[in-house]
Amino acid sequence: MSWKAIEPRCGGRITQSSGTITYYDVHDDDICAWYISVPPQYHIELTLKSAKMASGTFVNCTVNSLEIFDHQSAANRTRLIEVCENQAKPLIFRTTVPYATVYFKTNRKLMDNDVPILDCKKDSSNPWCGVGFVLSYKTLELPNGCGGTITPDENGKMEGYIESPGYGHSYFPNLNCQWILNATVENNTLPFAESARKVQIEFIDFDIATSETKYISTLSRIAERVIQNCGGDFVRVSPRGGMFCNLMPPKGVYSSSYFDIKLSTDSSVGGRGFRLKYQNGE
Repeated sequence: MSWKAIEPRCGGRITQSSGTITYYDVHDDDICAWYISVPPQYHIELTLKSAKMASGTFVNCTVNSLEIFDHQSAANRTRLIEVCENQAKPLIFRTTVPYATVYFKTNRKLMDNDVPILDCKKDSSNPWCGVGFVLSYKTLELPNGCGGTITPDENGKMEGYIESPGYGHSYFPNLNCQWILNATVENNTLPFAESARKVQIEFIDFDIATSETKYISTLSRIAERVIQNCGGDFVRVSPRGGMFCNLMPPKGVYSSSYFDIKLSTDSSVGGRGFRLKYQNGE
């Protein structure tokens, strides 16, 4: 047995704190993977600036696909996005770990078994000419902490929003955040009794995943994955509310003079997080 090392046509390992991946040298069939890693005190913001696919505006993930993963390797549970058609507007994503994987594949032969040799110099109108993407990335520092105590202002008002760290993107692993809403704080300017002060909370967006699962056998002898409880990532609201995750999401409006809101996440799957509105209530 003999072998020799050859330079890969595309892909590679990237360790710089920022950079740009530009790939337009597409062949009849390409499978490319870029692995980005940064120091552990950072996570990564990626911007997909543009993508041109051979399928054009038609979604065809078999012929062409660009995937971004929140991990050192490609896995379904860590996929941030899969693009299988032209993308003209920038898209922004953030990882929850100091790693990202960019996976790009094309297979021109799936469109036609008898495809001629691609020559963009002679036929620039060929839909495969110019196929590729531009993606940039940069590092962002992890948050120092989360949570806090909220009390009425000088006029006795409590109104605002609470968001999980990085809300809108995937939240970070291994978080322990605590927010206290206390409507009973002494304030001589308030015209009503302390016992009558209330605050209402309502989750207006909620995506808290969980990794506590088990597998059960079905009549077809295929194992099904079943989420048992909110033991992985969860939000706990007390004294009124309970423990919430995507399996058991919060419903409606909760009212109390005092709320203790805790967010706990493990090192496994993540979600978008939550956004909560609070205001004075009766």
